[in-house]
Amino acid sequence: MSLKAKSSMAMKITPLQVVRRKRKLFTKSAKTAYKKTGETYQVKLRPRRFTTQHAVLAGYAKRSRKYLKDKKNKFGHQLPLVYSGEAKAASNRFKIAVVAASQRAGDGGYAKLTYYALRKLNYRAKNQKANMAQEFRRLLPFEFGVLGQEFDRYLSQEMAAGESS
Repeated sequence: MSLKAKSSMAMKITPLQVVRRKRKLFTKSAKTAYKKTGETYQVKLRPRRFTTQHAVLAGYAKRSRKYLKDKKNKFGHQLPLVYSGEAKAASNRFKIAVVAASQRAGDGGYAKLTYYALRKLNYRAKNQKANMAQEFRRLLPFEFGVLGQEFDRYLSQEMAAGESS
């Protein structure tokens, strides 16, 4: 899952605009801020993927009545992206790879969250229209805002901590 957190600020700060002696501090701070933003996504936004409210807002494909009925009878729930609960449990195991801002102007970097155990979401029946892996990765507009604000906060904290030391 690739997560690109955009800043909500109107001004875009790139490494080329930062004073030369602060470039390393900025890159290090950005890398830490992206990692913390990825962790914030994991804690605050990932659990919402498995709620009916998020399914409606994100436009998940409709499941058949037979499928929903069978799931209700067998497992006692109708949560989206959850059948037996294995995928939901597997989403707790993840790895964050951070690609920090490079020296090129406009290259903002990002945090990439990888869920190796979530391969179950890739399996589809022949006549199934739902792409569960794509539905899991879908970010809502307000989630971009939340992640952008978190990134801004973490970046400010890291820059201030780096300047004081």
